[in-house]
Amino acid sequence: MALIYCPDCGKLISDNAKACPYCGSPLNIRQSMRPVTEIDDYEPENKNNVWIYVISALIGVLLFVVIYLLFSTFVPQCSRSSEKATVASVKSETKEHKSSINLKKSGYYHLTGRVAGQRCTMDITVAGDEVFGSYYYNKYGSPLNLNGFITGHNLYLYETDEYGTATGVLIGRIHDNKYSGTHTHYSTYTDTHFSFKAK
Repeated sequence: MALIYCPDCGKLISDNAKACPYCGSPLNIRQSMRPVTEIDDYEPENKNNVWIYVISALIGVLLFVVIYLLFSTFVPQCSRSSEKATVASVKSETKEHKSSINLKKSGYYHLTGRVAGQRCTMDITVAGDEVFGSYYYNKYGSPLNLNGFITGHNLYLYETDEYGTATGVLIGRIHDNKYSGTHTHYSTYTDTHFSFKAK
């Protein structure tokens, strides 16, 4: 009698056994059984394969966790930084737009100031060289329509009342965020100073 390895489970068994007492595998093919003396270093392939699968799975899980942590940590930070930069840029542009009259850009401007010493509020829209809008004396609240044009740094605004009657003209210079000059009233033909500042 000699000891051999079971070709299925790798356990040492007698070569006279008809079936492996450990795994129940039939042992009717003796050519597939190798004596212990021939395969002292024999290890079942199934055990090696199981360890390879386990190690591969662990490495895969570890890589997934690392990638997940990287994305969950850095991507939101980059996104927040980008959002903060965008918000800051928009706020900066809005502030610059509100605080200055840029003749090179068309847009809407809100100004406050005085005409002949009386407080006034003006809203104008610049569209290329053309300008239109309205203004009113805060004391009265009745708006006067404005239409005019820009030439160089000078802004001419012709005013009309609610009936379309021409009532006067504002001729002034735009410098930084200020619009100042002379207002001529058509009914009295008197000139008074005005000054507005963009808000």
